[in-house]
Amino acid sequence: MRALDRLNLLLIVTTVDIPALHHTRRTLELLERIGFPMEKVRLIANRDTDHNAVTDKDLTEFVGRPADLKIPNDFGASHECVSFGKSLKDVAPRSEILESFQDLASRLYDWVGRDRPEGDETPKGIRGYLKRAFHGAD
Repeated sequence: MRALDRLNLLLIVTTVDIPALHHTRRTLELLERIGFPMEKVRLIANRDTDHNAVTDKDLTEFVGRPADLKIPNDFGASHECVSFGKSLKDVAPRSEILESFQDLASRLYDWVGRDRPEGDETPKGIRGYLKRAFHGAD
């Protein structure tokens, strides 16, 4: 419980399928029951496709809120990154999945109420954001 009290932001990452959304809804209900501020919670839909059986409207109705961000499914690029230790920028420099992670890194600044470092219009990914957020600029 003390760990939750210290959070500025809680990202809940889920896939858009019924079992995962069921667990997501239960997690959100638990957080609400224990009094966790829901304005600190962001919902990320991972492995999103245009062919999901669950629509955006269904997701919103089922879990009680829309996804704050969607990360598209790109199994090929993701697999190559994980298997060969390459970055998405190296594997798929013009991909939707890379754009979504860059968007996530950018939104993190707003979500935690921090200004971007001067001259940093496009953050260098989540790792760069976290390093600057917690350890200051280099």
